[in-house]
Amino acid sequence: MKKLPQLLTFLLLPLFSMAQHPVEMAFEHDAAGNMVRCYVVRLEQPKLEKSNKAETLDHQQTASSTAAQSAAPEPVEVQRGGRTVRIYPNPTRGQLRVEVQGDGQAYTYRLLSMGGALIAQGQHDGGSPLPLDLSAQPDGAYLLQLIWPDDRCTYKIIKN
Repeated sequence: MKKLPQLLTFLLLPLFSMAQHPVEMAFEHDAAGNMVRCYVVRLEQPKLEKSNKAETLDHQQTASSTAAQSAAPEPVEVQRGGRTVRIYPNPTRGQLRVEVQGDGQAYTYRLLSMGGALIAQGQHDGGSPLPLDLSAQPDGAYLLQLIWPDDRCTYKIIKN
């Protein structure tokens, strides 16, 4: 019965990802490390103001600028307490970088398939970027867990 919220989240997440706004999964854990809450956060995209000059751009220029923006995705950046976690590029073609800034505290990382299979794990000092290589993995969604003694974060990673 405890797995029911997780199962519902993974079943409902594709519905949210088809929406116009990007979403992120967030998890809360108790002191023992058990997941007590899982929810989907809808991320708002900044609204672009249209000026008279922007309206006069022809369709070809607008299409080329849109293609350039989609070619370089923004890094996922989350601030929790005194830490800032940046994960990029996401989606990735294989090479992923994780940067944790703030306290410089060492952490444990685990990369899991959506089925729960462990793909990679280890310890990292937190002072330098962590490179992760997913190039040998099939395209799809993965979960990256970052675990500190006082906190735990889980991020959805997409490999194309």
